[in-house]
Amino acid sequence: MGGAESLVVPDTICIAAKCQEDGKPRIVLCSDGRLTLEGVARWDGVRKAYPIGREWCAMFSGDSAKAKELIDRYVRHLTSTDAPLDRYPILDRLRKPIAEQRRADIDRLVQSEIGMSFEKFLSLKESFPPQFREDLLSRIISSASYVHLIIAGWIGSIGEYVPRIYSSFDDGSLIEQEAVTAIGCGWVAALASLNRRKYSRDLDLHEAVYYVYEAKRASEGIDGVGPETNIIVLSPIESSDVCPMRSIGTDGLRILKKHEAKFGIRPFRKTASLELLPFAEANQEWRGKNYLSDPTKSPSIASGIAATPTDEPHNHRVQK
Repeated sequence: MGGAESLVVPDTICIAAKCQEDGKPRIVLCSDGRLTLEGVARWDGVRKAYPIGREWCAMFSGDSAKAKELIDRYVRHLTSTDAPLDRYPILDRLRKPIAEQRRADIDRLVQSEIGMSFEKFLSLKESFPPQFREDLLSRIISSASYVHLIIAGWIGSIGEYVPRIYSSFDDGSLIEQEAVTAIGCGWVAALASLNRRKYSRDLDLHEAVYYVYEAKRASEGIDGVGPETNIIVLSPIESSDVCPMRSIGTDGLRILKKHEAKFGIRPFRKTASLELLPFAEANQEWRGKNYLSDPTKSPSIASGIAATPTDEPHNHRVQK
């Protein structure tokens, strides 16, 4: 990823996770509804999941105008007459809209700088000063899209559908994810929550949806993640037993809140704890010395090594 700009992490949270329902694969999509405009204004109630093909959906974070443009490219690409996808070259096929978007972004950047397309600039590059060419190419290389996508869907045929989840990043890369992925400013908190639950693609749908909901709730501690929660369950479009796209409505969210109260992380209450923590007196080595007001006198700092407890009654090192 090039340049400092690529470190910008957009507001929002979007999560995609594979799971099972009665032995059949499913994909859970979850997001908030927050949109931020140029870091100035925020509002909620924005839809983050869009159908982009017969068996495919996309979720976005980042620059909403660029995200819409990229999603439109996926819609055209996946609904064209030559768009059927098999399971082997699919990653190359799904990278094409991103490559097209990258070329369009570069063209716009060069057009704004010198009033001509990038292709025209390359044909006339010798007429520009070497330093100008170097500076322009450096800006092109370091420019970032500020759009992240999750692309989720199905390949295969009836009875043999295989779920696929991909994530795209600022540098234009598109990477397949094994079981779960997340984008937006809350992605670290969300994935940490799912990792704590040891999330697996083999989980039952009901358990999976709760863990994804819990991860979204954990991400709300990050500034930029909105309070609204939207959850969709994807199934292959040829499924005869369920609708290919099901949502968790108000009643479902009410049940998930009850699950959170029962299974989620609870606040610590000293009065409710069965046993209070014992705090032993500090070692003799630390007594009577002004380490708190002058940390440079600490044995661990002054000697460059950690102080070793010497009083046997207070030696709490773990015995192997």
